[in-house]
Amino acid sequence: MYQFDHQPQYPVDLIAQRDEKLKISSSVIKSWNVRFVDADTDGSDYCEPPVDEPGMTAAEPEAELTPEQEEAIRNANEIFARLEAEKAADEAVKQAEIEAAFAAQNEANYNAATNSYSGAYGTGPISEDTAAQAASILAEKKDAFTDMLSELQNS
Repeated sequence: MYQFDHQPQYPVDLIAQRDEKLKISSSVIKSWNVRFVDADTDGSDYCEPPVDEPGMTAAEPEAELTPEQEEAIRNANEIFARLEAEKAADEAVKQAEIEAAFAAQNEANYNAATNSYSGAYGTGPISEDTAAQAASILAEKKDAFTDMLSELQNS
């Protein structure tokens, strides 16, 4: 059974209890707001956290190992070290492959005309609609420029 430490500032009535239950049911319960009490008590006293049982002591010193056990442990440690070395070598090879692929991709994406890594942008054919839009935009700019230039020359 859980009991919450939150104590309201006003006398507790049924509405306040209902509101507190609603608030608690819709919120995340924080460990510092909860105290554990025995089910048979009224909750007026705190329960102490469980203490280690007398049989549950710290790890006792191990008995001496037999030569066969020591040899098995030594072999296991050697195998573990070999596997760790293989793992490190595999990671190094994988990282080198990733870096090589990244360098190849950057080289393929480099556009010498724009001196940037724009990739294949602008190298494909342009649709007729796009070409017409570009021509109309450039024509507007040219018309505006010629109009402004003629006004300047007339003034």
